[in-house]
Amino acid sequence: MKPRHVYEAQFHVEGNRFRVSEKDLGENPEYGMTLGLKGVNQKYFRVSFE
Repeated sequence: MKPRHVYEAQFHVEGNRFRVSEKDLGENPEYGMTLGLKGVNQKYFRVSFE
């Protein structure tokens, strides 16, 4: 892992086992989540990494 880099992890369930894959999003990436109902109150929230 690199300092100040953000990593996204995905979990994959395969029967009674699981595996994890990771993706390096880089240093201080633009990253966030969209919450709410589409067309009603959906809003993007940027995540900051400090």
